[in-house]
Order: sequence, then C-alpha cells, then structure tokens
Amino acid sequence: MNKSVSFSSPPPYSVMDPVANAASSPSPSLQEVKDLCASINQMHASRLGFSLDNKSKLRGAYLIDATETRVPSAEILTLEDLLDRPPVVNGRRAKLSKKERYNLALTLASSVLYLNSTPWLMDQWAAKDILFHRTENAIHPMEIDRPHVAPSLVEQNKGMPNGHKARGFHNKNSVLLALAIALLELYFGTSAAKYQEDELGAADPLLHSNPWLLCSMAHTWAEESQDDLSAAFLSAVRHCLRCFGDPGASLQDAEFLQAAVESIVLPLQEELHQFLGTTIS
Repeated sequence: MNKSVSFSSPPPYSVMDPVANAASSPSPSLQEVKDLCASINQMHASRLGFSLDNKSKLRGAYLIDATETRVPSAEILTLEDLLDRPPVVNGRRAKLSKKERYNLALTLASSVLYLNSTPWLMDQWAAKDILFHRTENAIHPMEIDRPHVAPSLVEQNKGMPNGHKARGFHNKNSVLLALAIALLELYFGTSAAKYQEDELGAADPLLHSNPWLLCSMAHTWAEESQDDLSAAFLSAVRHCLRCFGDPGASLQDAEFLQAAVESIVLPLQEELHQFLGTTIS
C-alpha cells in the first residue's frame, strides 16, 4: 500500500474560530491518540482522518470517504503546474481561484508549523513538491483541498539516525523561508520562477537550491509588492523572513512556535473569514 500524507482543514489554532470549533468537537467515540502508528494500523484503511479537540489533543482515527474516482497517478499536478501551467478542462484553463489560493495559503501555513519537526516535510521545499490528484469530476477537476507532499521529500528523510532530517543547508528555519515564497506565489498566482522571468527576463535555475538567493528574491518581491499585498499576507511573509535570518530562533521552542502561529496563521485565518464573509465571534 502506498503511503502519503495530505492536509485538509487547517488545525483549529483559534478557539474563537467557529469553523474550527465545529471540527474540534470530535465524536465521543473518537479516542485520544496515544500512538499514531498503532491507530493507523488498527484501521487497515488507506485514507484516515484525525481530529483535534478543544484542548489540542489528537483524536481518531476515522475513515474518510474515498468514493470520488481519481484519474491515474501519472496525472498528478504540482502547485507550480497549477500556478504557471494550469490544465485545460472543458476548453478552458483551470486556474486557481482567489478563494482556493487563500485556502491553500492557510492550509500550508498551518501544516508547516505542525509538521516541521516530522519526517513528512523537508526544510527546503517548493511549489513543485506540493501535489494534487486529478479527478474525473468536470466541475472540480483537481483535489485542491487535499494537497500532498511529494514522495521524494519523504524518501530523503528515511534512514536518518535518531529521526533527524537530512538538511542540504543548516538553517533551522529554512522551512519558513519556503513558506514565505509559497505565500507570495499563492497571493499573486504565479511561481517564483515565473516572477523572476517576468522581472529579470529569465529565471535562475539555481534559485531553489540557494537559500540566500531565494531569501534575497523573497525580500525584493515582498518589498516591491507591499502596496499590492494584503496586510495578512505581508505580515506572514515578513515574519517568515525575519525568522529565517535569526540564528537563535527555532520552531522547536514553544514560545517561538506560538509567535509564528499568531503572526502567520491567525492573520491568514482572519483574512480568509473576511474574504468568505464569515465572522469570528
């Protein structure tokens, strides 16, 4: 059985979030998860879900409906594809809507902060590493609400001693630099490479392999576009970039992680509510 991880509704960081609260009140039959691997093995299913209760305890597992048919895995699309080369569906380009991009931004930000210390996510990731399944549904041709991490990222983490992750560049917050780039890409609906091509006439093939080059580009992109960025996205991007440049900062520190939640996730969550016309009571 192939193993993969995907991110659905973002975790309920804010107890004031009515949408999150609805998801954070799991059925009484869902037991608190003490051993994630044991819970997965007991269910013997390929698609499982877990819930966070209002005390941030993981509960589950429960079966996820898998009745929707997918097309062969060869037609998996990356986030980079959807931004720069969206597929043609019914004669039209299936571009990501602003609502989809806002939702993805919140999902990725939430997931990065939750998964940064796990083998599921490498420090240096990019839009090409976030995958989506194609479906046979003409109205919803892609599972936009279910992004997956590229298997190659998981494979690179296997076999590391003491569960440590392989790092091509030794900066504890490279994962936040990658998030800053992803947020800019999602807000403007274009990849970093396409942004470089439009601004400089050509994309640097070494962009994503050189964190300092990537950081410089992100600073330039954010500052030159600050009048066009929303307050939430600008705040989140700036916080990610500040953290990347701070050698003493680490998401393994509870206070630093909480600050990241408050400066990245919560503003994006609030702005999504405003965009959807829902209120936080």
